[in-house]
Amino acid sequence: IRDSSFSLQPGEERVLGVVFEADTSTKLPLSIWEPRHYQSLIDFQFNIVLIAAVATLTLILLNAILFGVTGKTEFIYFVIAELALLFQAVHLSGYTTIFWFYEHAELARALAGIAKIVFALFSVRFIRSFLRTNETWPYFERPARVFEAICWLAILCLIVYPFVPFLTLRFASDLSIVIVFLALIGLPIIAAIAVKRYGWIYSPLVLGWSVWSIYL
Repeated sequence: IRDSSFSLQPGEERVLGVVFEADTSTKLPLSIWEPRHYQSLIDFQFNIVLIAAVATLTLILLNAILFGVTGKTEFIYFVIAELALLFQAVHLSGYTTIFWFYEHAELARALAGIAKIVFALFSVRFIRSFLRTNETWPYFERPARVFEAICWLAILCLIVYPFVPFLTLRFASDLSIVIVFLALIGLPIIAAIAVKRYGWIYSPLVLGWSVWSIYL
């Protein structure tokens, strides 16, 4: 088990039982790691998460300051999107499961889906507010509003699926994956269009969203 470890002495035998439940066809390869190799993997993951966390926290602090100075809501939208992204970065590396959700797999999966959708939703909200698309880019407004409505619907599905017979966690999670895929493909393209229309001042958006698309 990736996030569980135990030691074996030379010649020692142990019986390890693994209980696994899934609602789809699943392969479950097992491997035994040497301590030094396992530690190298943990160190590598920690460094990646640390870099992502520092970069994200820097953006959160910067946009919180900008909101305090200007009072413009687009910076709050960006802060919310980055907080969701920070949770997702920590979750993808397994730390949320290790420390909090190790006995609540379905809750962890639902929260991960919600975090993805919140990132996509408030990134689009940021674009609409920051670029004033209702005035400068009206053709973008209708599909953006439809996309946001789908995001809220998916969040609702992830919240109420245990109480609605025809909803399943798999359906809600798959919907969240589709939403995030569309956002991660669309956001860099939209940012590139903004650069072409309004100048290179918006080029950091292209770089930032492209990097996060590759990471996620």
